[in-house]
Amino acid sequence: DYTKGLRKSSDFNIHAFMQSEVVDYSSPLARKMGADTIIDPTKEDVPSRVRSITEENGADVFLEMSGNSTAFEQGLRSLTNGGVVSLLGVFPGDVSFDINGLFTFKGLTMYGITGRKMFETWQVATQLLKNKRIDLSPVVTHILPAERFEEGFDAMKKGISGKVVLEF
Repeated sequence: DYTKGLRKSSDFNIHAFMQSEVVDYSSPLARKMGADTIIDPTKEDVPSRVRSITEENGADVFLEMSGNSTAFEQGLRSLTNGGVVSLLGVFPGDVSFDINGLFTFKGLTMYGITGRKMFETWQVATQLLKNKRIDLSPVVTHILPAERFEEGFDAMKKGISGKVVLEF
């Protein structure tokens, strides 16, 4: 799933930065943003691959951005005990999974897109951008005049864009 803005950086203690991705267009973008490994969930078992990369430990952090219930379950299976999951994607409906085995007994911490850390997160992100510690320019793949908004939406629907910026 798109990382769009996360990057391997000296500001974070990242051993391995992995991304699960099914859209071919997104893989080079993920690499530009610092992904060490791209895992195609249609060709590989994501939790098994994550365990092999992390010496059987599992990932410490999982960012779910797709709103896809299968990706969500794969991510939970990929986390180490005591790991952290941030739900950033919006799911189209109810999500069903083994809450005891994949969450409760693993001692996971879960965050949604709003909450008490929201403003702290914005402050950290603002400082990273202000101090040029992170470059998000590769994420912007289309800059269009506002009257061509349909072209931008079409690119997003087809999975052939990163962020689309409309100029007014």
